[in-house]
Amino acid sequence: MNQAIARSVWSFWTKPFRSHRQTIWFSEKHHLLAWILSLETARKHYPETALVTDDAGAKMLIDGLGLEFDSVTTELNALQAQDPDWWILGKLWAYRSQTQPFIHVDNDVFLWKPLPPVVNTAPVLAQNPEYFVFGKPLATCWWYRPEIFNHRVKSTNGWLPDEWNWYFAKRRNLAYCCGIMGGAQVDFIRHYADMALRIAADPGNQAALALMDNKLGDCLLIEQYFLAACIEYHQQLPDSLFADVSIECLFDSPEAAFSSQQPDQLGYTHLIGEAKRDAAIARRLEKRVAEEYPNQYQRCLRYLEKVEFFLGSDRAYSPVVAQTEDLLEVSDSDTELGSSLNSTASPLTHPTPTDLNRVIYASWHHDQVLTRNAFLELVQTVGLVIQFAKPVRVDGLHQRSVLLWSHDAGAIASQQLVHQLKIQPVRVTTIAKQRICWRIGETDVENEFQMIGGIEALENVLFTDAVRLTWPEAQQFIKASELDQLTVELRGDWILNEEVLFNLDLELQAELEQGIISPKLQECFSVNGISLQESVAIASEVTGLCWGLVAQDKLYVIRKDTGQLSVRRLCALDGNHIWPGVPERPSGNGCEGGDWLSVIHLQ
Repeated sequence: MNQAIARSVWSFWTKPFRSHRQTIWFSEKHHLLAWILSLETARKHYPETALVTDDAGAKMLIDGLGLEFDSVTTELNALQAQDPDWWILGKLWAYRSQTQPFIHVDNDVFLWKPLPPVVNTAPVLAQNPEYFVFGKPLATCWWYRPEIFNHRVKSTNGWLPDEWNWYFAKRRNLAYCCGIMGGAQVDFIRHYADMALRIAADPGNQAALALMDNKLGDCLLIEQYFLAACIEYHQQLPDSLFADVSIECLFDSPEAAFSSQQPDQLGYTHLIGEAKRDAAIARRLEKRVAEEYPNQYQRCLRYLEKVEFFLGSDRAYSPVVAQTEDLLEVSDSDTELGSSLNSTASPLTHPTPTDLNRVIYASWHHDQVLTRNAFLELVQTVGLVIQFAKPVRVDGLHQRSVLLWSHDAGAIASQQLVHQLKIQPVRVTTIAKQRICWRIGETDVENEFQMIGGIEALENVLFTDAVRLTWPEAQQFIKASELDQLTVELRGDWILNEEVLFNLDLELQAELEQGIISPKLQECFSVNGISLQESVAIASEVTGLCWGLVAQDKLYVIRKDTGQLSVRRLCALDGNHIWPGVPERPSGNGCEGGDWLSVIHLQ
């Protein structure tokens, strides 16, 4: 059996954070609180702690926040000249620098329990496997597009490792989520990380990398898709130094990782995606740190008060000792927060997919195969109809949020046309079983599915739980064009539903109409955890009926209905399409936003 892991590692390359990634957190304070909780929870099980960062990161986390790692290196200074859009380089560098079994922990991951022994002693470990449909970037996860990445690198005479070339030729569709990553086979991990870093840094690749329009997703290709490529490539080479490499995941699937039960059982939380900006989770994060690590919580507050983030100092990092203690030491009398909290902290959880709005039914099935005449009949009768779990705002359904593409399925970089649609709110009246032909990989099969079969139009409504798409030029285009694939796209970031948070007295309407933030309005929001003290703006959306209010960089809606005012939170559609699609698999990965894409094949 391999040696069990004792070493936990974090990485923080500040250039991407300064450039754009700080906006992924609810606030800078909550970003820092996550660092405290991530370190302290993991330290209990993996006591040898290490931070791989740069001078600015050490200044912030060590000098300012006072985190206590057993070792701190600033070797990420070497990345200063690199493009911050390739944010994954800091993690890969940290992987490559390890010389003993380790677990790298993202700072939005909290380990309440040690990993199971089978994971803790694995040659390589990761959070969970992820699957996508190879060669269909418009149909599946936007972040895995190896065919486009490969095409651009090869077309500019760039370089890709043997592992990538072999895996890509096999059209493999497996990657590994690296919320946690590490293992006992350190020589293999160093090799993998070295090759991954070279993909991003090789001079011959720079022309291609400059053309990439999906760098956020391409970072995950380099880290997570390429990890799977390295493992499978060396497993099939008997003479490889790493022929015996294998991987164990904490969870068997993304669904298990973000369910409401298994993460609790395993003692694991990952605040992936928009969970980091969720107000309720931010409050629970702050409460937990304040209760369990009060000294560090107070130091964080004082740091935020006294120190401006990233002052641009060009000094080299050196540990700060006693001279900062008088500035940062806090007594119990400085805050009443500790006494006002419950003694038992609530566990942090990732919002489950069912908490958010999702696509649940359609009038066709993803990857359905239709003759051109059958498609025209569908468009001209029921239409392309999509149903949501919760009613969405009609004003969010428009030509920029709902699209229809046509393209050639056989080409990587084929011509793509976007078509003008008529978008109509409807009510679904019939859902019935239909036997259809659909495509799995390259094979056409027949199955029965529940699909939308009847609707009725809605007029003059603010919300709808279904939308019908009609294509006026369908007959003319379908008969004249040789393009054989259509993709319906919903841009989840634009498609919004409203969740009622609390109600206001109707007497406040006059103040809203005048754009006044009165003390009473401030108090009503404050008792519900929303501060209206700074950077607040209010504007009328519909005179006398609806107002938009921006506070703490979040948008709220105040509506007048049934004799009262209701304050509502705007929530984006959890749109990520995950195969095989609706109705078997509603959209969503547990985070707001993301594109729902569904393909129709024409014969």
